[in-house]
Amino acid sequence: FDLTGTVPQIKQQIEYGPYKLIIEKVDRNRIIEVLLIKENAAASDTGK
Repeated sequence: FDLTGTVPQIKQQIEYGPYKLIIEKVDRNRIIEVLLIKENAAASDTGK
């Protein structure tokens, strides 16, 4: 599973991409947690 790219891109992959069926079988909460970490890191990097 590729978690590179921007958070919106990753969310789109999760919802509509080839990962959709796979993700339904794994821990969605873990993926969401990773996305939140990435969002927080991105916000920190931009000095928000």
